[in-house]
Amino acid sequence: MTTELWHITERAHWEAARRTGVYEQSTRGRTLAEEGYIHCSLPHQLAPVAQALYGTRPEEDPVVLVINVSRTTVHRWLKEMIDLLAARAPRLERVLAKITREGGSVVLLDGR
Repeated sequence: MTTELWHITERAHWEAARRTGVYEQSTRGRTLAEEGYIHCSLPHQLAPVAQALYGTRPEEDPVVLVINVSRTTVHRWLKEMIDLLAARAPRLERVLAKITREGGSVVLLDGR
């Protein structure tokens, strides 16, 4: 079984990646080298993320990339994210773990 992860980016970045074969963006204004990962959302999370990143900037012509990954990989990534956040904020680990156990989902907006 696969899960769709969605990534929103500027059309210019995606077209450059198609020409070069290398995609280097993590999120709006930040590269993969700067962040260390690519920001993604589940389909139902895309609207608030798009509004936060591009709501007042339609001139950047955002596009959505759909990434199909196995459910096992998604769960491993989620656990890795929780472990990383827990190292920085122990109480946050408990809250995120509870949300995950109860079938919820989390959108993290880093304010950039």
